[in-house]
Amino acid sequence: MESTLIFIMGIGSLVIACLSVFLAIFLSVRTDKLVKLEDRLAKEMIEQGKKETQQIIGESQKMIMETQKMIEEGKKETHQMIAESQRMIEDGRRETRDLLERMDERTAKIAEMIEKISSRRPIFTAEEQSEYKKKEV
Repeated sequence: MESTLIFIMGIGSLVIACLSVFLAIFLSVRTDKLVKLEDRLAKEMIEQGKKETQQIIGESQKMIMETQKMIEEGKKETHQMIAESQRMIEDGRRETRDLLERMDERTAKIAEMIEKISSRRPIFTAEEQSEYKKKEV
């Protein structure tokens, strides 16, 4: 009976050993499948992340280009406004200068006329001056 028991234990040990080997193989194959699945999912996530990053970078570059374009347009408009303001200031100065020159000419003509008038005859005669003084009193 002892030998039967040893035989049964030996067969049981072999069965358990075979089950261990098969279980190890099964778990190894299953782990490989899970690792491959995880690797594939990780690669897909990395690729998706790369695509999104590329898209964000592209949009950022586009926004930077648009901003630079707006800045350049703003600079052009500012320079045009400054040039127009300078032109208007210069026109105003020219008009003021012309006006002052005309006023000087007119003042000189008036001074000449006064000089001519006062050299010909006095504005009021002595009698006219005395009459004017009487009216004031």
